[in-house]
Amino acid sequence: MQIQPVELDGCYCVRGTVLDEDSGNCVPESECQTTTEKMCQDAAGTMRQSGERWDVDRCTWCSCQRQQGDRPPSVVCQQTKCPDPPECPDTHSLVRKDNGEECCPVFECGERKF
Repeated sequence: MQIQPVELDGCYCVRGTVLDEDSGNCVPESECQTTTEKMCQDAAGTMRQSGERWDVDRCTWCSCQRQQGDRPPSVVCQQTKCPDPPECPDTHSLVRKDNGEECCPVFECGERKF
């Protein structure tokens, strides 16, 4: 039985190499990072994909960020910076206007009732 070559459109890596999704290049299989090497583990133990972003609480979010070179990705978290409440004139008082479910409270100056 003779095998006939078949022409296919597209781009392929030669035998012994695989496509590196980060660089878009074919690399030797021995240099290919495993899927878990491209992931982060959050504080709860959940594995996160590189580039993934998630909320920890209503004021904090984290992401799995790639590092330069061959270093594995790491979890980077940031907390929302809330604006300072407005300064009210003596004839007004500070009134909270949000329902308490958002990260940052919302205030406005309301007229004082004497």
